[in-house]
Amino acid sequence: SYKYGEGNTIKSAPISVPTGGLQTKAGVVFTYMGTYDSQGVPTYLETVGDNISAALLKDINASLPESKHLPVTHPQYFAKSFESGLVLKEQADVWITFVGESANMMNSMGYYTYDASNPPQSKSDISKYNIIFPNTSLSGSGGGLHSGDKVYLGHFAAGKVIGLFLVGYAWKSNAVSTSSPIYFSNSILNIETDSTRRQHSILLYDNAMGLTLVGFEDQSRNTATSSDEDFNDAVFYLTANPVNAVDASNLPLIDTPLDDDKDGVS
Repeated sequence: SYKYGEGNTIKSAPISVPTGGLQTKAGVVFTYMGTYDSQGVPTYLETVGDNISAALLKDINASLPESKHLPVTHPQYFAKSFESGLVLKEQADVWITFVGESANMMNSMGYYTYDASNPPQSKSDISKYNIIFPNTSLSGSGGGLHSGDKVYLGHFAAGKVIGLFLVGYAWKSNAVSTSSPIYFSNSILNIETDSTRRQHSILLYDNAMGLTLVGFEDQSRNTATSSDEDFNDAVFYLTANPVNAVDASNLPLIDTPLDDDKDGVS
């Protein structure tokens, strides 16, 4: 089932990251944003995380229903015209907040940037792979994260796009494995033989809360049965200051629960 965690994250002592904060994987160099503890929880979390409302959680569950094939329940999310990253039309500070996960495996997650006018066509076009969450697993479920744990990504210039990647089942022996598959928000970079099945992330905009929801599928989509395709194996949202710096004009909107009999219950 889909998992959320409440309360404050309790961190153990930080452990060493690879020398120089770098780790190489098949020509890709992971850069760590800082140290993390033995459960993969970053030591650079914001002191005060986000309080994720019940209303937002209901919308997330409606948008990314557990164990449901998203291409069937929400085919509109897979239109090729939608953006695959967070586009900034003016300079802004950006944060990412962990919401929850439904994965059986311990994944890792990070971001990269590129110019809106020049999206990457291959992995070599990405200049820096920044690991945000070495382990995207909840406390009590293989990790130490709690819903609302938040990381400041930095200040970004206008015209930049923040792309995201998930490293599947990568948290092993207190480090991000260099032998695990990387799934990118830019579908062209993913490895499925069928180009229509390369999408591994969904970005949805929430007008009411001014945030961009991100859901990942953490297994190969080579066939209809190789993954459950519910795109909620790791769920986050991005926020910016100023809010209007985000160009949401080319993002699908977050869904809301159905209440056909108007009794206030989905």
